[in-house]
Amino acid sequence: MPHRRLPLALTLLVTLIVAPAAAADEDGLSIRDAKKAAVSKVRRLEQKLADTGAQDSGVPGCWRETRRRIGCLGMVRGADELVRWRCAVPMTVKKRRAASASSNHRRIAVQFTDTMCSF
Repeated sequence: MPHRRLPLALTLLVTLIVAPAAAADEDGLSIRDAKKAAVSKVRRLEQKLADTGAQDSGVPGCWRETRRRIGCLGMVRGADELVRWRCAVPMTVKKRRAASASSNHRRIAVQFTDTMCSF
């Protein structure tokens, strides 16, 4: 009768493999969440640069660096009376291990790296 126990054994084995993998994903940072945070940060940068002619911003793409860190590229475009300009704003989006005491929504940190502009 060992063949009757085989489906039960396979079910238990699959459960033991899938459960830890699902728990690990909860602790990681998704590219979608990272891109949302990056878009918000780039829009705030655009608002700060509005007096220099900033007119448009966006995040064309993000890529995974580690389980808790994602790189994104933001773009801010603008023009003044003399010149049109465009800045590439690379950034790193990280998931913090613990939320701050005041709020739970601050578990994602966005940090700008080396900004490059062309005129």
